Amino acid sequence: MTHLYLVRHGETAWNAEGRYQGQANPVLNEQGIAQAHRLAEMLRGIEFDVAYTSDLERARSTAEIIGGDEIFFFTDPRWRELSFGAWEGKRFEEIAEHDSERLRDWVKDPTGNPPPEGESLRALAERVKEAASELCTEYPDGNVLVVTHGGPIRCLVAEWVLGGLHRMSDVHTELGSVTLMCVQRDESGQWLAQVQEFEPVREAKHA
Repeated sequence: MTHLYLVRHGETAWNAEGRYQGQANPVLNEQGIAQAHRLAEMLRGIEFDVAYTSDLERARSTAEIIGGDEIFFFTDPRWRELSFGAWEGKRFEEIAEHDSERLRDWVKDPTGNPPPEGESLRALAERVKEAASELCTEYPDGNVLVVTHGGPIRCLVAEWVLGGLHRMSDVHTELGSVTLMCVQRDESGQWLAQVQEFEPVREAKHA
């Protein structure tokens, strides 16, 4: 069974302001840097067989703080956030005011309707599942660390645990958090997964 540790990056100014980030490249703010250091402490003591990060700056910076001098991260753009296209950098209220018709279409069917110049949830799902499948195939009994974004995490949990993208809104992940998925293939070759509560490794206390 693969233990897939999915880490959501730390906070950026755009997170704090409620702006759609997508594949734009804002950097971690002070809170985000602190969250990344907390993640490093939470993950300390786990031996990872391999580690990957999205190539976007907020994820890479989080990974660098987590890894320090001990964990080398490969980059893979398939772990990027959903592209929000022309909506990136804007708040929901701005989009609702200036692009209400396309926003309604997207809210009604985000799986098939991408944001203008952006990416559909189906496209996100396909690239994230492809990346995750490769890792779980290569490390069927391993610990795999991936620093990524809220969209890919929610997408993968919805698809592999809850039964489809229509359940994506039921998946919640906080900035600077860890989602632990335990993944294996069934007899037919399909992926079976469950989410387990992540418990940081605690060092034994000596009297």
